[in-house]
Amino acid sequence: MADPILTKKDHNGVTVQYQCEFMENYVAESTVDAGKGIKSIKIGNDGAIIFFISKTGILTAIITSHGSDTGWGIAELSSPGYQTQSFDFYYDETQRTFRLCYSQQKDKRSELLVSDEVMLSDENLEKFKSILNYQHKRLSHPERTIGPITMDKRGVLFGSLLETTDALYHYFEYQNQPTAYTLPENTKAVRQLSVGRIYGDYGVFILYDMGNARTMLFQGFPESDGGEVSQYRFETGGVINCFDLLDNKEGNHTLYVAGQGIYKFSTPDSTKEEVADKNIIYNNIDVSKNKNDVTVWALDKKSASLYYVTNAFQSLDADGLPGKIIRRWTSPLKMHEDIEEFSAIKGKNFTNQLFLFTRDSARVQSGLVHFWQDAISKNWQESSVNIADLNATVKINTYSIDLHLNNTSGAILNDQIHISGKENMILYINNKKYFLTQNEKVSLNFTNYINIVYPIDSIAAASLVVTAKFLETDIVIDPTLGIQEKIKEKIKSGKDLATAKRQNGEPLLPKNYDMRTLDEVAATISIVAATAGKLESGQTSNLSFSGDGPEPLAQLNFQGTATLAAHRLAAGNFLAETGNAIGDLFYSIKKGFTEVTVFIVNKVKEGVQFMIEIGGKMVKWIATTAKAAVAFLERVWEKVKVFFKDMVEFLAFLFNWDDILETKNALKMTANNCLDAVVPKIEQVKALVVENIKELKRKIDKAAGFDNLQDDKLNRPIGDLASSRAIPTENAIDSRANWVNSKKEVMFGSPGITTNGGDTDALKKLSTDTDDPHLQKIINLIVSLFKGELSIGDFIKRIGKIFVDIAFEMIETLATALFDLLIGSIKLIKELLNTEIRIPILSGIYKEISGDKLSILDFTCLLVAIPMTVAYKIAHHAAPFSQMSKEAFSNRVLSSLNY
Repeated sequence: MADPILTKKDHNGVTVQYQCEFMENYVAESTVDAGKGIKSIKIGNDGAIIFFISKTGILTAIITSHGSDTGWGIAELSSPGYQTQSFDFYYDETQRTFRLCYSQQKDKRSELLVSDEVMLSDENLEKFKSILNYQHKRLSHPERTIGPITMDKRGVLFGSLLETTDALYHYFEYQNQPTAYTLPENTKAVRQLSVGRIYGDYGVFILYDMGNARTMLFQGFPESDGGEVSQYRFETGGVINCFDLLDNKEGNHTLYVAGQGIYKFSTPDSTKEEVADKNIIYNNIDVSKNKNDVTVWALDKKSASLYYVTNAFQSLDADGLPGKIIRRWTSPLKMHEDIEEFSAIKGKNFTNQLFLFTRDSARVQSGLVHFWQDAISKNWQESSVNIADLNATVKINTYSIDLHLNNTSGAILNDQIHISGKENMILYINNKKYFLTQNEKVSLNFTNYINIVYPIDSIAAASLVVTAKFLETDIVIDPTLGIQEKIKEKIKSGKDLATAKRQNGEPLLPKNYDMRTLDEVAATISIVAATAGKLESGQTSNLSFSGDGPEPLAQLNFQGTATLAAHRLAAGNFLAETGNAIGDLFYSIKKGFTEVTVFIVNKVKEGVQFMIEIGGKMVKWIATTAKAAVAFLERVWEKVKVFFKDMVEFLAFLFNWDDILETKNALKMTANNCLDAVVPKIEQVKALVVENIKELKRKIDKAAGFDNLQDDKLNRPIGDLASSRAIPTENAIDSRANWVNSKKEVMFGSPGITTNGGDTDALKKLSTDTDDPHLQKIINLIVSLFKGELSIGDFIKRIGKIFVDIAFEMIETLATALFDLLIGSIKLIKELLNTEIRIPILSGIYKEISGDKLSILDFTCLLVAIPMTVAYKIAHHAAPFSQMSKEAFSNRVLSSLNY
């Protein structure tokens, strides 16, 4: 990526830096499990509420929640323990009034609930469930199963079935109770019904079976009991499976039917208008309108394929380039597959919005997908509708931006920072999800750090803009420019393509291609990438030429022999016949439903013309933006089976998880090695301390003078002391001396017991019984003293030495124990640091990106590794361990430490 970091750019005292990366990311979300009966309404310009019956039978609403964790909220609306049978709602977009009606069943008895009318606003969407209050409607036969429900401003229409009886339909205005009506013919199978108006008559459109035939009927409600009932049959012809209604200017309804083809009835008496021919049999249809633009979506359930038809037919000018829109039906264009159900609405900024219950045919797993067409670029985008979930994670491909703002002015900044998009987009800003449309922006108070995660499913992504009063110029972050610069850097020849690898080391191209093909692909890629940069910078003059007609820059043929573009143009223009817009066509190509065989890039006076061949017919257009050029480039990649996910793995910019993990692993290795290295160092300190204790003891022994007692009179046996009558005293006269002399027999023995040879058996027994060696030594000294084997001087010296030994042994033992405890603690700490821990979300993410279990040491090192890797790359434009191995780093750290 060319200069992904804007460094040291001073804007009125604010330094701005940003780091952009093309990478996989993780969000704490879970997918919505598919249900049935999906319906949706548009709230405001582009918000939505999606209703469906969950697999557990609960009526569920998923609500746009701008700026929440996931951008969606969820509410369960029906009663627990009941099974919801059917539902519908009425929403007046002008008045913003809303009603909901649903039926539920328990123990084979049905009940019908209708909500009071409420106003919907951005504030009460957050508490949608709590604002709904219901009335229970009386059913004459609760054992009947309530079928399809449809509503309008006046009331509710629903069908009911009971075994062995004919089908009925029921209608009531909101203040009344239901009234039952019969069909003109007896039938037990009503396929679909809807309340509507024809020629000013109010009634019901019904599609039902009668024997082997199927009838499409309008039947009016009588104005009074016994009044005349109007009936109109529609001559549909062929097989009709479903229908939908649209309001017209007169307040009546236009009928669209689908089955073996799609047809439109402006009135029952008008000739049916063919919307799509009979090549496909459709089972579900949804028609939406915004001003004059009508879109028909139809599902072929057999193939689970979703088709798109619109009355905005793309005409062509004299040069065969897209021109004005004319009101004709386009050819059905396949836009999605593996679809179970869908609902379509239109918006202001999202020209078409759909919510799809999709099933991955490989995994048989359903999910809810938001699929929309941008009103600005006409390009299609999609993303999963996910709900916040701390126990699950969803991996998404993203363009991630870290924006750093440093206020060096010293003044307090109250200015806000605004983030907006040049097209409609979804962004996570500081972990909150926003649906950004053309006229909206996210405003934040001044902060030093902003994290933006931009989910994308294409290398042709729209730009986002950061504005603030303190910025001299807006910061425009364009993923497309970074991508095309990286492509130019990495792909210069077919050889580069042949040797290109993903981040995991696997080849980029999934199979072998001949070098000629690879050279052609590389040349086309290089030209388009260079063109994208020039288009964005306005350097189209560098691409112009002198002369008439286009000048070929590159041609890529996937059918073998290359031929001239002029020859191929003679076969006709694909758009001229189908009427599909470039954005629609590109999405169908991207999904693999439309096959492209030739890519051509031409120089023209306006800049660059791109051409593709579909079914032997050409489509051509002039690209005016880098995004348009890279969108073409993405189609080139897909022809060699390289898709967006592969591009993410191949074009990851400076910052990616591999670099982060390498830094983390180096830090982890170093921490473990340091802990291991500490133990022998502590052993050395321990030995040194013990030796110092022993040396101190020797010095104390010497200083105490146990070997040099000056009073030699004490160096005699205790018996000699007993027979002595003159023990030196300091005072000549001392009554205590006489007192001691008078008690000498008591002190030193009676004439019947000799001093040398006193009874010491009890002491000897105590010495034998004790396990304490010091106590044994003391007792033995006392015994020796009493036996006359030791002089008092020897006794004092030896017992004094024992007490010193005891004291120093205790000190040595304590010191050794403390060091052993420290060594054991370090080993325990290391073990604990490397033991797996379970952190919601993070443990799963870490295992996903690294393949390892998460530990405290991993987590700590990962937190350090992320800013360390980014900071190193900002300074050096390379990963920290691209030049040095983690082993060398660890050894260098260890050698630099002084223990």
